[in-house]
Amino acid sequence: MMRMTLRVAVLGLLLLISLYAGQAAAHAFLVQTTPEDSTELHAPPTQAVLRFNEAVTPARIELLNEQDEVLTSSGNWTVEHDTVRLSLPQTLAAGVYRVAYRVTSADGHPVVGFIQFGIGVKPGEEPTVETSVGGMEWIAVLVRVIHYFAVLAGMGGALFWAFVLSGHARHSVQATRDNLVWVILLAAWSGVLLVGLSGAALDGGGTAALLSARAWSIGSTSTTAAAAVVVLLASLLSLAGLWQRRTSIGMLLLSSGALLGALSFTVTGHIGTAPPRSVSIPLVFLHGLAAAFWVGSLWPLSVMLRHETGPQALETVQRFSRIAVIAVATLVATGIGMSLLQSVSSVEAVTQTGYGAIWGIKMLLVSLLIGIAVWNRIAVTPMLRTGERVASLRLRRNVFIEIALVIGVLTLTSTFALAPPPRTLPQFAPTIPISSPSTGYSTVVTSGGWNALIDVVPARVGSNRIQILLTDADGHNRTTGLISEWAQASNADSSDPIVVVHDPQMTGDIMLPSSGRWRVRLRWADSDDRAHVLRLSVQIPPDTTGAL
Repeated sequence: MMRMTLRVAVLGLLLLISLYAGQAAAHAFLVQTTPEDSTELHAPPTQAVLRFNEAVTPARIELLNEQDEVLTSSGNWTVEHDTVRLSLPQTLAAGVYRVAYRVTSADGHPVVGFIQFGIGVKPGEEPTVETSVGGMEWIAVLVRVIHYFAVLAGMGGALFWAFVLSGHARHSVQATRDNLVWVILLAAWSGVLLVGLSGAALDGGGTAALLSARAWSIGSTSTTAAAAVVVLLASLLSLAGLWQRRTSIGMLLLSSGALLGALSFTVTGHIGTAPPRSVSIPLVFLHGLAAAFWVGSLWPLSVMLRHETGPQALETVQRFSRIAVIAVATLVATGIGMSLLQSVSSVEAVTQTGYGAIWGIKMLLVSLLIGIAVWNRIAVTPMLRTGERVASLRLRRNVFIEIALVIGVLTLTSTFALAPPPRTLPQFAPTIPISSPSTGYSTVVTSGGWNALIDVVPARVGSNRIQILLTDADGHNRTTGLISEWAQASNADSSDPIVVVHDPQMTGDIMLPSSGRWRVRLRWADSDDRAHVLRLSVQIPPDTTGAL
């Protein structure tokens, strides 16, 4: 039975990977560059500035000429949050140059691309390249599946061994303890290996790059490395707890190891780093802790059911079942919360994105998993009262099916790293208005594949500065002739709008004569001279400067 389960799990894993082999995409993307991509300059710029949609960690930022010769060194660039600045040589001759970048986003995802500009010549219409280094990432997916399973099964299995497994089942206690040692060591080893794989992928090397110090140096600066350190500490505590056996200090160490194991999932990954962190971190932590107990209990349960029958087996299963109900409820509640954070909140987000497709299949497997668990609790567990061997074997068979489904779920969870969540895509990004007396008014609006960030400062009656950032679905901001038309909502149809012609930096000034809600229409042309229109509203609060 176990061999059959492993075969099904491996086949399912390979099938799931093949389904999404083409879904790799970047999570961080460029929103603004200086110089602008594919522009002609009359004099060499002093620096190149790359601004991304989120904080990044660069591995390599280089200036290359038309012969692909590198003209800068690692000491020429600096990074501050989402902005990378590369100091350029002042002796650049006429020609076309490329600024190539390799960065990792906050969720640990490597992003590779370049922009180009010309000095005295117009660059060709070669689009900005922004890709994901997919070859190494698929190896990382396989290792990540092993890592996730080992962390959950090792730390969670230790909780089952300490708090659920009956001390009377001595053979099961010893066998489970021996297996847990190897699983926990596997969690630590796979976490370290992921650091090297992350660095090799970001550096652009193949598997041979794992033998280079550069790959490990780059990987050590990523969030994957921070998560690996947490897992190493969790592994040490769990192994120390197993060494202490089922004593008070041992149970304290095992509990601490499980808590740290769950905490490791909050350090890296697109959901662990999703804003707001004050919400995403507790959700991921509780989700990981609940998953650790449920997943970690499956293998020890199968070992126990192999050796125990009757009342002894029934006592252990019922003790597990009582805690599992809380764990499953926590998994469902936190899973819903995490899906909402990733903007998986519409049919379109599921059907029109690679992330949504993976999410949909994962939900199907999770539903099957919960269904089997409910069936075991209602129909199979009571059969253990008969003391017949067939009852234990039937429950053990269902546990093996749950293990196979868990491997499928973890595989899908690992492939999430290869697809950007809907919240990072302009068409699914929520509109978030923010009004503040000190910083003005800001809002993000998406329409027709365009994403607009509008800042109005100070957002008061009188003179105001307008700053707009327009990007298309690929993160480019190639626009010309930006005009904003402002009309007060109360009499929008009876008065001429205030027209603001924005400069090339999309900045403009406006004199707002009164407070209230203003309807704004943005008009511009893209690089192909196609006209676009986007509508929004801005709330200007009453002028209270004369109030007592």
